Amino acid sequence: MPQEIQIDIHTHIHHHLPPTMTAAQPPSSAVPQTELQELIALVSRLSAASTEAMRLAVETISLILLKQLDCPLCSAATTAAQAAAAQAAAAQATAAQAAAAPPPPPSPPPAHDFDEGGPIFVRGVPLTPAELETAHPPGSGETWYVVIRGREPGMYHSAKLADAQCNGVPYQLKAKKTSRIQALDYYREHYQGPDSESGVQKWIEP
Repeated sequence: MPQEIQIDIHTHIHHHLPPTMTAAQPPSSAVPQTELQELIALVSRLSAASTEAMRLAVETISLILLKQLDCPLCSAATTAAQAAAAQAAAAQATAAQAAAAPPPPPSPPPAHDFDEGGPIFVRGVPLTPAELETAHPPGSGETWYVVIRGREPGMYHSAKLADAQCNGVPYQLKAKKTSRIQALDYYREHYQGPDSESGVQKWIEP
């Protein structure tokens, strides 16, 4: 074939081919380095955004829970606890004031009529064990008649004196002891205070 015809055919084909077929193209699987870097940067930004979203979600849930806890029942319980604490503090202050104040005077003992038509005996204040011990110091004797319930409870040297304290007295009680120590111990065991209902009792006729 003549050379002029060959050149004309080649020129005709070249003008009718698409532009993509006329130049060498890189393989479709090859990714430029700049696109890979952009993908890595995008993944990093997505990760940071996910972390921030998680933090915001936790803060939102916490605020919702705190708001729900601030309910009327919780407020009422807090108010009741504060009122109870205030009452306890007031009671403690009242108790401290009562402890510091002097005790009130004892009420007068009641009168009792034990025998129909008989004498009326009124409760008196007997000697305390310390007062009795002072009244009978060491060396004052060994044999004692101890009156626990009578006109004048105490220690006496003779049965006649002890009987005089007990005759006609309701619930009278006396005992004989052979030493001062035994007599004081016996009196101390029965002494339960000035208004005792079962221990040392002083009965007088008004």
